[in-house]
Amino acid sequence: MVSDIVLEGMREGWRAIRSAGFDPVLIGGIAIQKHGRIRQTKDADFLALIEEADFERIFREAEAIGLRRHPTRPVLRLEHDIILRLIYEDPKFGIEVRIDVIRAGDRFSREVVARARATEVFGISLRLATCEDLILLKLLAGRPVDRADAIDLIGFNRDRLEWSYLRGRARDLKLDSDLADAERESQEEPT
Repeated sequence: MVSDIVLEGMREGWRAIRSAGFDPVLIGGIAIQKHGRIRQTKDADFLALIEEADFERIFREAEAIGLRRHPTRPVLRLEHDIILRLIYEDPKFGIEVRIDVIRAGDRFSREVVARARATEVFGISLRLATCEDLILLKLLAGRPVDRADAIDLIGFNRDRLEWSYLRGRARDLKLDSDLADAERESQEEPT
């Protein structure tokens, strides 16, 4: 389930990214809920076609609407990803929600952005990553919670998945055995 505070953080993050001139795609915990996997999440994750030269503009737009840069690491550089980290603070309770804006820097993440579909997510019209792409993103992340998300997404959406795309991209990303394992486990798990 997504709390109202996290949803407000998502809305404000989306608004800031849009104000900076970009069309972000919702991924992560909130996105997987839209595809049927219900679990708690404490942040909002977006994927966007941005470059490092755009970071400061996004930070300025975010600050103009009341968001803050993450205080210690506003730009997080991981092995393959660069993430802008913003903070939304609920005015009533002071609870903070992190909003991550991940740069779509490789070919696959740019395809995720291109394949995303416009939909309504908890009262806001935005672009949402496809279920197939969320499964692949979760398998790429590889953490236990991400693997569980991928298994449940397969289980909940088995009859609606575009299997030829999913298997082909998994092969390209060298995730074919991970996908096969997740598919097998999804049949073992109650949905």
